[in-house]
Amino acid sequence: FSSPVVHPRRLVVFGSHDGRVRVVHDDGRRAFEVALDGDVLGGATVLETGAIVAASVRGEVVAFDREGEILWRIRLADGGVRSTPAVGLDGNIYVTSENGRLAALAPENGEVLWEFQTGGPIHASPVVDAAGQIFIGSQDRFVYCLENDGTLLWQLRLGGEIDSTGAIGPDGTYYCGCDDGRLYALRAQ
Repeated sequence: FSSPVVHPRRLVVFGSHDGRVRVVHDDGRRAFEVALDGDVLGGATVLETGAIVAASVRGEVVAFDREGEILWRIRLADGGVRSTPAVGLDGNIYVTSENGRLAALAPENGEVLWEFQTGGPIHASPVVDAAGQIFIGSQDRFVYCLENDGTLLWQLRLGGEIDSTGAIGPDGTYYCGCDDGRLYALRAQ
């Protein structure tokens, strides 16, 4: 399930079902791999510093440098991660989990800065817009929009569970698919 991400240093990073994040050079040569405690179904994220962040279905979140050196490793309380971490305009890392939480992590050490609880599991990755607002869809049928400090701006109930990651259009519209078979276009006010 993991989508590859291309690192600015011409590395391709991807997770796998064997609990490893693999890193290869863009010509296909193996660079290194990092072991996590469970399958890596979401993609990895590259921070502005060049560090790479990935998470496992057992809730472990790991940051490592472009040489494979572990920078920090944390466990989110009680929820596995099936999504790709997102990076906010403030540099914080946003991770959703199956326990219905969105967690904001400090990029330098992985400290949990705040958490927001939804009413159902979250498989979709968080999305950050140009204003730094964070959008998440949950299996509780709600889309949530939060400030980067965790304050809820609004929530909207849709016609079914939200499993897929949304996208932000150039005008700030948030688009997301829903298990009711519809595509929704939502705009923050």
